[in-house]
Amino acid sequence: MHILPTRKLSAAANMAVDQLLLEAYLEPDQPRFRHYEWNTPTFTFGRTQRWTEAETCLPMHPSWREAHDHFASKYKLVRRSTGGGVVDHRDDWTYSLVIPTTHALAQVSAGDAYREVHNILAWALRAQEVEASLVPCPCTDDVASDEPAIARNCFQRPEPGDVIDADGVKLAGAAQRRTRNGMLMQGSIDRITIRGIDWRRFESDFSGALAEWLGGAVVNQPFPKWPQGELTKAIAQYESKDWNQRR
Repeated sequence: MHILPTRKLSAAANMAVDQLLLEAYLEPDQPRFRHYEWNTPTFTFGRTQRWTEAETCLPMHPSWREAHDHFASKYKLVRRSTGGGVVDHRDDWTYSLVIPTTHALAQVSAGDAYREVHNILAWALRAQEVEASLVPCPCTDDVASDEPAIARNCFQRPEPGDVIDADGVKLAGAAQRRTRNGMLMQGSIDRITIRGIDWRRFESDFSGALAEWLGGAVVNQPFPKWPQGELTKAIAQYESKDWNQRR
């Protein structure tokens, strides 16, 4: 599995890089993984979620219209290409994983892939004495929601397959997208809830176990060099109102 170096990029650039990792990677048959950071406080929301519903999950004054200019100057709200709800990236550990269609594990169900990756993630947390387990499926009543999934902040209520602590507090979640090129999983771990661990060790444990699960070894790679026009176009998409406010 190819491991890419960590980069701190804008919200639009991070989403664009993940898209190109899925659609235009130079070695498309190789699984690839990256941990990344944000150069501006960022919130992302799912591909099918409504912009106005995503806004209601954000930390702001009672009136969005009154606070819009102030909020927009401090934070970024960007639509992902994957599903799910609103994710707060201000203090999280973010990663993406691409499994190509040529790999057998890209053919498993979305739910199975979600649980397998999160089982590995939970193991890597437990290796540093963090109590971590998965929400069982089917979901129990205490974590079920009558609200539409797209109108919810992802970390308010854990869903089946999410990683939780001993008190049922959500530690990690993810969203997926599948195309003819493979499966993209974008994941987030809440660092506010998880304190006192070595995140470099976690990354090594997590990526190493993922590589073993995928049947290969960790191979460190330089950051991809796409044609500048290709990356610029993808970034412009995620910066545009047409993309972010299309619903």
